[in-house]
Amino acid sequence: MRRLSFALFLLLLPLPVLRAEAPALLQEVAEQLVSERERWAFTQYVREFDGDRVVVERVERYDPARGQEKRWQLLKLNGRTPSPAEVVTWSDRKNRAHRRPPKAFSEYIDLEHARVHSETADSISYAVPFRRSAGGLFPGDKVGLTLTIDKKTHGIERAQVSIDESFKVALGLGEVVDLDMDLAMPSEDDKPNKPGKPAAPEKPQGTATAVVNKLGHRVEYRWTDFTRHEALPAAQASR
Repeated sequence: MRRLSFALFLLLLPLPVLRAEAPALLQEVAEQLVSERERWAFTQYVREFDGDRVVVERVERYDPARGQEKRWQLLKLNGRTPSPAEVVTWSDRKNRAHRRPPKAFSEYIDLEHARVHSETADSISYAVPFRRSAGGLFPGDKVGLTLTIDKKTHGIERAQVSIDESFKVALGLGEVVDLDMDLAMPSEDDKPNKPGKPAAPEKPQGTATAVVNKLGHRVEYRWTDFTRHEALPAAQASR
């Protein structure tokens, strides 16, 4: 099954078909998403501003297979290779937080009120609203989700997200100014399949960006190079 992890958001359009209960296919896919998000590695580009001036640029890599204490790596700092001391200081701060068990997906999205966005013989797209207070983290009514699902494989073909207006987070200390995500999963025909070699990792194609104001300072994020681990070592997967 082709699945997508944490990158699952989109502009929620006003559509006419309201489902009284969660569609079985959508429910099946949603139940897989919490465990799936623990399998994905990605590269994160960060730019921090002071006014119009960029003051810090970082290239970071997240890889759950490295374990709790090493899952985040600092690859570049202001365009150069960071010193060992800078790596240690950054890693201690970035990796120190103890990760809580993932919440049920039902705490974030309202499957029962999903609307059919579009449908073909091979796939179906659902526009799915977030709950008003999505997991207690952000105002879900500001963000909408659209998932396109392959009817045959029950895998996610595409996931998109955007917001209509900015909204506050972290008790008002932060503000999400922009959020834009449009990721498409490769089909089986798109993947190299050379005899005697393992299948290539699934690599979504598309864009994933966000702009956040933290205590009045602009921070820009961009995510690329998504790679899915087929299986993680038991010690890492259980964390």
